[in-house]
Amino acid sequence: MSAPTARVAVAFSFAAKYSTLALRTVGLLVLARLLPPEEFGVFATAAAIVTLVFVFAEFGLNSHLIQARRLTRALVAAALGLASVLNLVAVTLIVALAWLLPWTQTVPEASTVLLLLAAAAAVGPIALPAAAKLQRGMRFDRLLVIDFVRSIVGVGGSIALVAAGWGVVGLAWAAVAESVSGVALTLALGAGRRPVMPALRGWGIALRFGGPLALVGGFRQAAEAGTTLLISGLLGHTAAGVYARALTVKTLLHKAVVEAVSPVVLPVLSRETRQGRDLGGLYLRKIGALTALHWPFFAVLALLAEPLVLLVLGPQWAAAAPVVRVLALAGLFDPFGALSLKFFVALGANAAFLRIQACVVTARLVAVGLLAMVSLEAAALGLVAGAAVRAVGATLWLERRLDVSWAAIGSRLVQAAVLTAFSVAGPAVLLLVTGWPADLAVGLAGGALGALGWGAGLVVTRHELGGELLRAATALRGRLVAWTAFHHRLSWRR
Repeated sequence: MSAPTARVAVAFSFAAKYSTLALRTVGLLVLARLLPPEEFGVFATAAAIVTLVFVFAEFGLNSHLIQARRLTRALVAAALGLASVLNLVAVTLIVALAWLLPWTQTVPEASTVLLLLAAAAAVGPIALPAAAKLQRGMRFDRLLVIDFVRSIVGVGGSIALVAAGWGVVGLAWAAVAESVSGVALTLALGAGRRPVMPALRGWGIALRFGGPLALVGGFRQAAEAGTTLLISGLLGHTAAGVYARALTVKTLLHKAVVEAVSPVVLPVLSRETRQGRDLGGLYLRKIGALTALHWPFFAVLALLAEPLVLLVLGPQWAAAAPVVRVLALAGLFDPFGALSLKFFVALGANAAFLRIQACVVTARLVAVGLLAMVSLEAAALGLVAGAAVRAVGATLWLERRLDVSWAAIGSRLVQAAVLTAFSVAGPAVLLLVTGWPADLAVGLAGGALGALGWGAGLVVTRHELGGELLRAATALRGRLVAWTAFHHRLSWRR
C-alpha cells in the first residue's frame, strides 16, 4: 500500500492537533479554576527543569531516523542504544537535583513533582523507532489515535487527581499516565514484528547528526527554562505562574496550526531533498501561510487581551492580560522562525541553525534578566527580542541558501498586512464604541468580527490559503455526503 500524500497527512495531523487541543483547552479551563497561580508556578518550574535536562537526551534522534535515506535495523538499534544511555544520565541528574536544589527543600511537593516528571520523560525513547517509522510512512491516521488517547488520559487524569485534592502532584502523576499510555499505543500501532534491541555501537552517525540538534534543543529549552527561572527568582512564584498562563494564551495559535503541521514537514522536506527537488517554493508557501495566520491573530489578540484572558483563564488570572499583549508582539515574528529548523535539517545545515539559536538565547535571556527588574510586563519584552533575532537570522540564511528573492517574500508580507487590516477593523471599532471593557461578550463579539474580517481579506487578496481552505471544505463536504448516503442505504436495507 502506498504512503498517504502530504495533503492527506496534513489533514490527519490537523485532526489530531485540533482534537487534542479541544481536550487540553477543556483541561486548561477547569484546571485554571482548581489550581491557584502559586501552585501552578511550582509545576511550571519543575517542568522547565525536567524539560531542560531531557532535551539533551532527545539528541535529535527522531529527526535522525526520519531523514535517513534507509531505515536499517543497525541504524535503529544504534539510535535506541544512544537514547537509552542518554535518558539514564538525565534521570540520574534529575534525582540529584531533587535532593540538592534549595528550592526542593523549601517547597514540599517540588522533589516529588520533579521525580514524577522525569519518569514520564524517561519512558518516551522506548517508542522512538515506532514513532519514526509512522512519520516516515506518513501514517498520521495512526498518530491521530495515539495523540487523542494520550490527551484523554492526561487531561482526564489531571482534572480527576487535582479535584480529588492531589494538587500539583496530581498533575505530575497524570503526566506519567499520559506518557505510558502513549508509548504503549505507539508500540502497538507502529512496531514491527521483530523488535529491535538497543546497541552500544554504531553511534557515530547519530552523534554527528544529533550533536548540533541537541545543542539547538538545549538552547531552546535554556531560553524557556531560563525565562521561567529568572522571573521566578526575581519576581516570585506567583509571577512565574502568571507568565506561564499568559504564554499558554499566546501559544494557542502555535499549538493549533504550527504543531499540527510540524510532524508532516520534515518527512515531506526530506523526501523532496532525497529526490533532488528545490525547497524554495515550499519555503515561500510557509512564509505566506504563516504570516496570513499569525499577523491577524496576534493583532486581534493584542486588542482583545483582557476579555480573552477572562474567557480562557478566568477572572483570577486578570494580571496575565498585559503580559499577553506584550507576548503578542513576539508572535508577529513567529512566521519567520516557525518550522525553519525543519528546512535546516533537510538541507543538512544543523550547525548553521545552532549558531542562530545561540544568538537567540543570548538576546532573550539578557533582555529578560535586565527587564525583569522593572516588571513582569517588561520581562516579557525579552521574548520579543529573542523572536526578532531568530526571525532575522533564519530568514537571511534560508533566503541565500534557497535562492529566494526578497520581492517574492515581500509580496507575501503585503498580502498578510492587508489581511491583518481587515481582521482588526471590526474589533477595533467595537472596542472604541464600548470603551475597551474587559467583558466576555465583547471578547466573543470581537473575535467573531475578527474572523469575519479575516475571511473577507482572504477573498479580497485571493490568498492561496483561501484556496487550500476551500479545497479542505470541499473534501470534508464530499466525505459527509458519502457518509450520509451510506447511512441512508444501510437504513433502507434494514
